[in-house]
Amino acid sequence: MVARGTVDCWRCGKPIEPGTDWDLGHSDDRTETRGPEHARQCNRSTAGQTNRR
Repeated sequence: MVARGTVDCWRCGKPIEPGTDWDLGHSDDRTETRGPEHARQCNRSTAGQTNRR
């Protein structure tokens, strides 16, 4: 579904474009898997931030 571009990022709500990098996101305390999210914009760039969805 992500490869087809039919999935929205769970963190920001914007579409994940086909061919872009994505990660399987977790809750901030890492106890739950949440869903696909943009790799750089939403997952890897949020490390250490506290204002998350």
